[in-house]
Amino acid sequence: MSTGAHGRNGHDPSQIGSPSGDARRHWLADATSEQRQAAVHALIAVATGDGKLRAEEKAAIAAACERLGLTSIDVAHALSTSMPACVEPPAEMGARTQLLLDCAAVMVADNRIDDRELAVLLMVGRSLGFTAKEVGNIAARVAQALASSQRRHSVIERLLDEMGAG
Repeated sequence: MSTGAHGRNGHDPSQIGSPSGDARRHWLADATSEQRQAAVHALIAVATGDGKLRAEEKAAIAAACERLGLTSIDVAHALSTSMPACVEPPAEMGARTQLLLDCAAVMVADNRIDDRELAVLLMVGRSLGFTAKEVGNIAARVAQALASSQRRHSVIERLLDEMGAG
């Protein structure tokens, strides 16, 4: 496998921000079963941090799973098991950034930010290797962009590009 212009999974990083999003769909393709399971658990944990799981949050979780390349089998497996005790985050910064952005988008999907959801997002972000300040900045930017009625996909694409993960 080439280590030149291609990432660990063989995809050209310049294509990550492409309209098709095909390269990004494969960021977690090389992930272990435990990593895929942890990604699903992270999305659900953020959404349910306030004790409720609303229809908008379910839709955001489904969209995030699709973007991350998680299959219905991955989701079903995660829902039928507990969170793995110790999981290494994805090796690629792009995968970690995308997961954090998707968790932030799930958090604001119901048009409200609950302190408990924000606390869960902070824990997820820290486990992915981000500082508390970085997590706070991402959450604020996602909330601001989505509040201004921008399409979720374009918001995430732009933030990925700005963060250098695209």
